[in-house]
Amino acid sequence: MQFYDSILYVLWEIIQYLINKLNNMIGRTVFIFAFFIHAVYALNLEEYRNDIAKILNVENDAITFLDRDKASNRWFRIRANGKVYYLRVFISNCAKFWKKNEIKLVKKLDQEGLTAKYVGCADDYKCYIVEDAGASVKMHRLNDEILEKIAIKLRKLHDFSYNQKAYGYKNIFRICMKYSVYVPVNFGTLSTEWLKYHSAVATSSNFCHNSLSCSNIRICNGDVVFICWHTAGLGDKYDDIGRIIAEYNLSDTQSTIFLQAYFGRSPTDYEIKQIKRAITMSYLLIAADHLQHAKEADDKYCKLADTAINKYIDMFCKTNSIKRMSKVEEIANNIKLFAKRLYFSISKMLH
Repeated sequence: MQFYDSILYVLWEIIQYLINKLNNMIGRTVFIFAFFIHAVYALNLEEYRNDIAKILNVENDAITFLDRDKASNRWFRIRANGKVYYLRVFISNCAKFWKKNEIKLVKKLDQEGLTAKYVGCADDYKCYIVEDAGASVKMHRLNDEILEKIAIKLRKLHDFSYNQKAYGYKNIFRICMKYSVYVPVNFGTLSTEWLKYHSAVATSSNFCHNSLSCSNIRICNGDVVFICWHTAGLGDKYDDIGRIIAEYNLSDTQSTIFLQAYFGRSPTDYEIKQIKRAITMSYLLIAADHLQHAKEADDKYCKLADTAINKYIDMFCKTNSIKRMSKVEEIANNIKLFAKRLYFSISKMLH
């Protein structure tokens, strides 16, 4: 496995170089082909069967691999003895330190009631298992009660005390700006404002999830839990808050309920300013998430990405008191390229 991971890593680096230099259709086609090879390779779950059987204390033939969970390409649903579990596999050849640290984190989060119940891990830490986290909180399931539960659990997560040195600082804004040089976004005379707006960093330093999409927010036995912790780390709490507001497209009334439950009071002017900025960037991250699933130029994921990108542009213009720009199509296409690059860059950086 390490040999193939090494080859894939070298291939990945070569493709990145080609895209950065060429940035044309050939480079992007080769990149997609390489990512497809990596995804197919990653789907070979049979090598984990013995570890799963040992963790769950069942026979090998009692394990059934179900459909891959859409929350992440690192999570898989399995069934054993009539019960559903989630398997987290470490696809990349990351250091044992990071594997052990994530497992240790999930154990602590389980004790705090913030994630699905931890079951066990493989002896070499290449995978671990948690119980079924329940149904994801999609927009049609969202009501005021669930919204308040999400807010309270999110505040509890942000107040969660964890080893800063172990996880480091993973501020999404900093990551975005680091990788923005690969695909320049053409705002013309607004380029300076764009860089200034997104490079500004809030003073918050909390333990954050950093990827709170609908799929990562679950209802388990009537309670809200979060899953998929490979992006977790110290960061800006407003990123998580803004992502939830953007992800569920909350109305003003819903946003008020959510923020009131989170802060236990009305947010200050400074907090509102930071949240608006985080919502804006969240639309770009949502577009990047949709684009990872897109297979055709006009499929539903591309349309969802286009919607998110247009919301991003509108929010950016509104927040910065700028009139909607005339060359919207050109800007949107440039942002879409940036969003594609952004998703793969963040995924690679956060193992």
